[in-house]
Amino acid sequence: MRSGWSKSKELPVFDPMCGSGTIAIEAAMMATNRAPALNRKRWGFTKWAQHDERLWQSILSHADEQICEHDSPIVANDNQSRLIAISKKNADQAGVFKYITFSQQDALKLKMDFSTPGFMVSNPPYGGRRSDIPSLVPFFNEWGGVLKQAFGDWNVSVLSSQLELLR
Repeated sequence: MRSGWSKSKELPVFDPMCGSGTIAIEAAMMATNRAPALNRKRWGFTKWAQHDERLWQSILSHADEQICEHDSPIVANDNQSRLIAISKKNADQAGVFKYITFSQQDALKLKMDFSTPGFMVSNPPYGGRRSDIPSLVPFFNEWGGVLKQAFGDWNVSVLSSQLELLR
């Protein structure tokens, strides 16, 4: 949402380092107006004494009726086939698999064919310890060059708690 894409859902959204697919899945859910966890089978509150099952089913039915189709590109990319498999599984469980295109490429050698610029949103790996940061600086420097060259006309949002890497 902070990237601005939620106001321009007709434009592509692309995550070059998707990991488990969270960004693409959330984008697909937003684009299709799908309520969070709509496919969930069990809820703890359904065992409460005051739980109104008819009301709950009515709420679920209403949420289901709000779902719409979406045809603008949502692309999840990662360089690891294991992570692409996890992303696909997660997208399927969320009910949005058909709205996401999955790609396996190195983020430093991206070759994507989009008909129009859009929104590149990513939460790249940044190491678990501060001691990891120096080893990641060369990657982030090179990736910054790739973004400037290949995604210069795009809105780019990078999520990171490591400001040193974003510089």
